Amino acid sequence: RSLKQVPDHLLGECSFVKVPKDCMGAVLGKQRSSLQKLMQETSTVILLTKEDKGKGKREASEMDDLLEMMFDHVREGPTTEFAVFGAPRARLAAEVKLMGSIETKFPGFFPKPEGGGTEDVHKGDGLGIDKLWFESDFEPDTSKQRTTLLTAAAGCGAESVGRMLLLFGTGPERQRGREYCRWMIGRVAGRLPHVPNAEERSDVVTLTVPAEAMKNKWLRPELMKTAQETRTWIFFDDWAAEGQEDSVRLVVAGLEVEKGGKVKAKIQQDVQQLVDDAVTYGRPRSSYKDDWADWNKWGSKWSGGWGGGWQGWSWGGDEGGEGNIPPPATPGAPGSGFNGVPPPATPGAPGRGGPPP
Repeated sequence: RSLKQVPDHLLGECSFVKVPKDCMGAVLGKQRSSLQKLMQETSTVILLTKEDKGKGKREASEMDDLLEMMFDHVREGPTTEFAVFGAPRARLAAEVKLMGSIETKFPGFFPKPEGGGTEDVHKGDGLGIDKLWFESDFEPDTSKQRTTLLTAAAGCGAESVGRMLLLFGTGPERQRGREYCRWMIGRVAGRLPHVPNAEERSDVVTLTVPAEAMKNKWLRPELMKTAQETRTWIFFDDWAAEGQEDSVRLVVAGLEVEKGGKVKAKIQQDVQQLVDDAVTYGRPRSSYKDDWADWNKWGSKWSGGWGGGWQGWSWGGDEGGEGNIPPPATPGAPGSGFNGVPPPATPGAPGRGGPPP
């Protein structure tokens, strides 16, 4: 729907966003399906208000950058204004989504600050939007995994489009988001992240672990899974201490850690358990439960043929016994597939019971 003019008494309840005419197709979608989806995701009502013809085209000279001229034409050309109604944070989320659609259509539409800066930070502690630019795409793929983890851990909203990241929320939320996103891309840039004053931060807990843990190929996926479950960001940083060359530091950061108490202790305990399992067993100990379950399942297949399978008799004998002697053959139940012949005896240590190795 369209609204020619927003009534004066509703001006404080809405935000206005201008969208270039060339981006209207991407914003609206077929039969306005994209706009409907945006309103559902952000719990807002978005109406078209007015159109602006903008500035006309100008002739390019030999000194002009043609690409920049194209962006200027899009930025200063015809636009359509949207009025976004909803709660303040919801309106901000919708505005960021619209900005993301524009940047997707025209990568580089939002220019970096003059002087080669990589951050355009909204001043003040109130709700606002920060823009950040990186040397490579913030997301390595289309899963949006980093953006999702950043939002959960830092408590700020986030939208990534190629090399640009949009953060929205209060001043402290956005500041935390800027710190966390640098830690996230530190390893991508070929260096470990640096966390100053980690021991003094209420939203960070650290664990000193053996250096071999960093090279364990099973540990990283498990840490990522734990980060998703605990709404934190978990990573190795560049910490080093004299006399502890064989140790590295694992950092857990997030609002959940800041809650302290049992919540913080449980997160720290879970991460420490993963590290201990990976270092001791070469992989998380929980995976051995699956192996044991498979063995029990195998044993149960033979339960109808020889007195309850291996669980029905001793593999090690009694104290001082003679070892592993299987029971006599028992005819199998009809349809069980067992022919009445038990498996061969397996030598075992006297006096030890339990399943076969």
